[in-house]
Amino acid sequence: MSFNWRSFIYNINNNGVVPVIGNDLSMVRFLKEDLTRLGMSNSFIESGVDEGDSVTFNLYDYLASRLWDIYGVGEPPIVYTIDKVVLQLHKQHVLDNDINNAIKNEVSNLTDEQIFLEPFRKLAEITGFDTILTVNPDNFLERAFEAAEIPVNESVNYSIPLPALDQNKKQDRALVSIYNLMGNIQGYNFALTEEQSLEYLHMLQKGEDTICKDLFDAIKDKAILLIGCSFPDWFMRFFIRIIAKERFKNGIKTKYVACDHTLQDIELSYFLEHNATKVIRIAGPTVTKEGLTDGDKVYRDSIEFIDEMHRVWKEYRGDVVDRIRFKEKVFLSYSWDDKSVVERLKNEFEKNGISVFFDDDAL
Repeated sequence: MSFNWRSFIYNINNNGVVPVIGNDLSMVRFLKEDLTRLGMSNSFIESGVDEGDSVTFNLYDYLASRLWDIYGVGEPPIVYTIDKVVLQLHKQHVLDNDINNAIKNEVSNLTDEQIFLEPFRKLAEITGFDTILTVNPDNFLERAFEAAEIPVNESVNYSIPLPALDQNKKQDRALVSIYNLMGNIQGYNFALTEEQSLEYLHMLQKGEDTICKDLFDAIKDKAILLIGCSFPDWFMRFFIRIIAKERFKNGIKTKYVACDHTLQDIELSYFLEHNATKVIRIAGPTVTKEGLTDGDKVYRDSIEFIDEMHRVWKEYRGDVVDRIRFKEKVFLSYSWDDKSVVERLKNEFEKNGISVFFDDDAL
């Protein structure tokens, strides 16, 4: 059966879908001369997608190579992933604090021209997504909101131990809320290895702190859409179960998986499809269309799926609101006692592309 875009977009527009963004979406592009200047090995450069003067990589493959260039001694791990590189550096007694600082520096120094912000920007533009979860320590999603000049709540960055929640700082319901489930470079710490990610997930499962309860309140009764989260088999099953907070079968939440490597894992894709989870067909680098049903569309990668989701959303929405069409400002006059209410009204206007004059000085 082909994918029902009409009902899917209807649920999005009614704030009924929560996207969970993973590592597959975080792509970077470098000029070849810059890679040579950084001392990147020829084998690594050749592993990227050659685009003439530049080469494209997944951010986390790039970070794995940079970490080894900075701290590694001897031959790198045979399986060259950030998980394996960090574990090997631990064996060489490199401290987590040094590794984390290097990751923060490398990501912070990337320019908007080097980052593929487009898929994140398209997700930011879909106004039905009022809550977005990420499992990436990078800040590409926040940078996309900033680049698109779309107001957003300050991100909630999980860490171990959990950060203290400022009870006086409430999330504005008129703005998108971002939860960085595995930490973030803008926070205290973050997960890079599978073992660290498991600890973060265990922390969420316990759900004893207010910051965890706020998360599950925000996504209660909403469908879960995993985009670009190519977790290992065991972790994917565990992650969906914890985030959905219900059994795979006999649950009330619809679950979608649109990840680049899921179809390559036959056991995982079989488990998901036979346990009330819709797997969006993403071929990845090795999967063929053989064996897929006639009604299934096969996407090249999760970024192509986002492109279509954004396009279909605009069609069904009619693109009534265009963020650049409003040239005049709305003037909001209010009593100081009503400030919090008017702030929410202001955020709703700005969220839909309307400029607002809002005097924030004390009256």
